[in-house]
Amino acid sequence: MSFDKKGNQYPFTNIQVEPGFNGGLTAFGTFLSKNIHYPKDARQHKIQGLVIVTFIIERDGSLTDVHVVRGLEKSLDDEAVRVLKISPAWIPASEYGRPVRVQYTVPIRYRL
Repeated sequence: MSFDKKGNQYPFTNIQVEPGFNGGLTAFGTFLSKNIHYPKDARQHKIQGLVIVTFIIERDGSLTDVHVVRGLEKSLDDEAVRVLKISPAWIPASEYGRPVRVQYTVPIRYRL
């Protein structure tokens, strides 16, 4: 939720400009591919699939409350969270020219 000066609540989705990774989706994909390490046990068991992770993009672009909303396997889930926690700052969403907090969800695909 976002709050105005009077204390009124607004959902995270009430924004004018969407947030984004600096450099766009291609840069985000590059960041993930350079930083995600396929856990050894998951690789040995040939586990593949999608982990869905959600987080808050703060007004300063930092990511908080990173957690899995649909997991695949614990080591893969943990690795997805770890990598998002080391992400560089994002470009925050904005409303009326001011940065606002938003919830954002991304899929992370593990493929051998």
